This record gives sequence, structure tokens and C-alpha cells, in this order.
Amino acid sequence: MLKGIGVFDGIGIGQAYIYEENEIVVKKGSKVSKEEEKEAFLEAQETFEKEISALIAQPTYELEKEQKEILLGQLTMIKDPELLDLIEAFISQENMSAAEAVERVCDQYIQVFLNSGDEVLCERATDVKDLKQRMLRILLGVAEERLDQFPEETILVAKELTPSMTTRLDLSKICGIVTETGGRTSHVAILAKLLEIPAVLGVSQATTKIKTKDIVGINGKRGEVFVSPNETQLNILKKSQEEYKQQQRELIAFKEKKAETKDQRPIILGGNIVGAKDTKKLLEYGASGVGLFRTEFLYMDRSTFPDEEEQFLAYKETLEGMEKKSVTIRTLDVGGDKEIGYLGIEQEMNPFLGYRGIRYCLGEPFRFKQQLKAILRASAYGKAKIMLPMVTSLEEVNQTKKLLDECKEQLEELGVPYDKDIKLGIMMETPAACVIADQLAEEVDFFSIGTNDLTQYLLAVDRGNKKVSYLYSVFHPAVLRSIHRVIQCGKEAGITVSMCGEAASLPILIPVWLGFGLTEFSVSPSAILQTKKILRSCDSKECIEIANKVLAMKESGQVAQYLESKCKDYYEF
Repeated sequence: MLKGIGVFDGIGIGQAYIYEENEIVVKKGSKVSKEEEKEAFLEAQETFEKEISALIAQPTYELEKEQKEILLGQLTMIKDPELLDLIEAFISQENMSAAEAVERVCDQYIQVFLNSGDEVLCERATDVKDLKQRMLRILLGVAEERLDQFPEETILVAKELTPSMTTRLDLSKICGIVTETGGRTSHVAILAKLLEIPAVLGVSQATTKIKTKDIVGINGKRGEVFVSPNETQLNILKKSQEEYKQQQRELIAFKEKKAETKDQRPIILGGNIVGAKDTKKLLEYGASGVGLFRTEFLYMDRSTFPDEEEQFLAYKETLEGMEKKSVTIRTLDVGGDKEIGYLGIEQEMNPFLGYRGIRYCLGEPFRFKQQLKAILRASAYGKAKIMLPMVTSLEEVNQTKKLLDECKEQLEELGVPYDKDIKLGIMMETPAACVIADQLAEEVDFFSIGTNDLTQYLLAVDRGNKKVSYLYSVFHPAVLRSIHRVIQCGKEAGITVSMCGEAASLPILIPVWLGFGLTEFSVSPSAILQTKKILRSCDSKECIEIANKVLAMKESGQVAQYLESKCKDYYEF
């Protein structure tokens, strides 16, 4: 059995097809004519734009919006002045061929993304590699490979799958995906979730350990890949496959049901999104609204800052898409593991403790006010809320309020409509915010607990560092007690408290959050129905008993073991 990262639940059983992209070799050191190579690049650029535009407009292939946006990002990148200047410099000053210059510059971009240490930005390296391969193919006259001649029930195995590669796939014949690269935020992960194809990514040496026509079974939930499974393993996979299908059929019934506990305590169940494209799924699954709109994705995959108008249109589209349901918009959360080159943030020894989140926004008041005004303008088209990331002090809240008042005054003078009662809240994701939660609760309208960063900061653990990642645990008593305190401070001040981190949808912890008094959850769109099912199986009194026992425990392992055994009384894993 091979192990990897499961990015979409489900069982896939089929015949393997190993896809290995032919390597394009660029000849180095050839004598070239600078003018001819510049002309060759411009012609290749034009062809690239035509090919990508044709893919986006292709009526016979139902491109998902995410794929279109990635391809549009490549169109933007191939016109990026900085990239073009670098390519021209290599041709003019280093006497490189157009192909060699493209390869050199793209490889530099790829390395920058890979060195960022951020999972999201590391995945952008795949997009740049995709652009590079297409440009080199055009420049060197290499034919594009076919990717649509699979038998039915194929398990596709590849080192990686790039955006343009997936546009050439006959996805109707694929019942599972295995790749050597990629993570939970990669393009192929997004695609697998959208098309509900079981997928396991990051499987080391998958293309060498699996052969074409091997029978392969994959468990997308556990991240397991079985190569040539024996009869017992195959029977277990088939049984799990039928059980999963039955579970999905049962979950569909929860679309129309209320988010509430077994004893009919109402719960607000929203979704985490990165743009308007996600609103359709939220409404389809009966979400109460958007609990977290991650606006940093508006700033990525581009070379310039989005202006007020562009941001306004993105927020407006999202608010209209949610049909008057609440949308909590988090202001730019940049820095730390989210590096955006053109923002000009200097390299730091400890970026997670540096110039990030609200610190960056307050340090760039002109840019910050652009975003605040865009949100205010969009608030006339729905129910918007503003949320601040990485808050550690009352001063940061008060400085933001001052800037927000200035934005309101400017819009008033121009006669631009906005929601005058728009709510302002903060992410509770730093130890400082937890300690002064009672004071912060008096100054804001709501809290949202970000369990990912909160756990990291409380335990002094870089969750991306493999040497210490074993210490990262939301079951740690310090994390649980901090979350309990935040919820209690919010209740005492009469403000709403939600949770938007990954732990909000962790099945065995949902009864604990309910027992702590949490009434608002925000989870990924794909987790809404499962979370709703679990909520409806929980009794408030029993959850309080569970929560009290957990708060008295002293070790993470003890907490996890107790919850795993206790919560089987509520639902099946």
C-alpha cells in the first residue's frame, strides 16, 4: 500500500494509466540572432494567448470556473512587464535563445514560489511550470500530447497534473487520481473536489511503483493507494465504496434540513470561500451564509494591486450570489505563509511573527482604505461584515475604526450608498487576543476563532515544519481552554462567536464546541452536509458534559482518545 494526501473522500477502483509528460529539452549555448529570438518570442506569446483563450472559450468542454481563472492567470502572467523584461534581458544581454530565456525566467519564478514555504504559493509553481511547458512547446514546435483515450473506470497516475493538461482529459472515464506532487490547495485537488473524483496526492514514486493496466484501488479519505490488491483487500474496497455511496445518498437529504442540534438548538452554519464562484455550492447545501471570505486570493496570481473598483465588483458579485445571506469578508491577510511579491514585503527571519495581517494593512493605510471602501460600497448589495485578521491589541481595532470612519465620510460626501450599520469583527487567532478577549469583546461586534493559527501560536509550533509538526494539536488543553475562554467572553459581552478554522468541521470536536457554547460554524463547502448531519445528532446537555470532562483533562492524547470513544455514541465515523 502507498500513502499520500487524501483530498477528496470516496473509493476508486480501476485500471491504472500512467501519464508521463515528455520532457522538452532546450539546447543551450547555441549562436542566436537577438532580433530573431525576440521576434520568435513575440510570435510564441501571441500563439500562447490564442491557445489559452481558445481553451477558456471552448464550448465542448465544461471548464469549471476555477480552471478558467487559473488559465486567465496565465494570460495575465505572459503579459507581466517584469517577466517580459527579464526574458528580453536574457536574450539581449546573455545571448540566449527565446526558449532558453523562457526556461530560465520561469524556473526562477518556480523556485521563488517553492521557497516560500506556503502551501498555496507552492502550488502556484505548477501554474508557472504549465506556462513554461506550453511556451517551450510552441517555440520548439513540439506537438501536444493526447489525454483523452482512456478506457472506462481509469485510475489516472501522474507526477503532476497542470491546468492545461486537465482541459485535455476525458474526465468521464476517470474514477480516481493519484499524483506524486500536489497538496490540499492544488489545482488538481480543487478539480477532484468539484467533480467528486477520489484523489490521493503527494504519493512518492507513484509513477514507478504503479504500472499501466495494474488494478489500483484508492481510498480518498485515508490517502491510501492499493496496487494490485489481493481478493480480501479488493472486497474491503468494494464494500467501502458502496458504503461511501450510501453515505452520500443519505447526506443529500440534509440539504433541506435545518442546522440545529438534536434538541432543536439553532446553529448558524456558514462556509469558507475564496470568491463568488463558491457561493453556488453554499446555497445548494443550505448554508446560512459565508463565515469567511478569504480576500487574499484576489491579490494572488497577478503582478499589480487590485484597485478599489475591481475589489468592489468581486465583493458585490459574492454578496449578490448569496441572495441576502450574511457574508463575512476578512480584510487582506498577507504575510507569514502568504507571500505576494509585488506588495514589497521584505524577507523576515520570523515571517509568522512579523509584518502580516492587520499589521500590514495599518502600515499601508491607502491600500487598506481602498479595500474598506470597496467592502462598504458592496455592502449596499447584501449583508456584509468586515473581519480583521491577526489582531493582538485594542489599538489595532481602534485604528481600523478610525480609517473605516474616514471611508464612510468620503462615501457620504460622494453620495455613495453603503450599509451604515455594517458589523466589524476580528479573528481570534493570537494568544494576546485570547488573553484580552473580554476587553476586545466590548469594542467589536463579533469574534471568529481561527483554529489553525491559534493552535500554531499557542503551542509555538510551525505547522509546516515536519520536525515539530507532531506537537501541533488542537486537542492540546491550552488550545481548548483558550477557545472556551473566547466563547465565554463573547457570550458575556453579548456578541456572536463563530469558528472558521479547520477544527470547526472535525467530527469528534463538534460536540465539544457545542458544549462550550458555540452557535456559529463556518466550514469548507464540501464539509457542510456532513457537519450539519453531526450537529443534528448532538444533544446539548450531553455536549456540555463532554466539554466539561475535556476541560479537566491534562494531555492531548487523553482528550483525543476520550472523544474518539465517546463520540461513537453520536454518529458513525
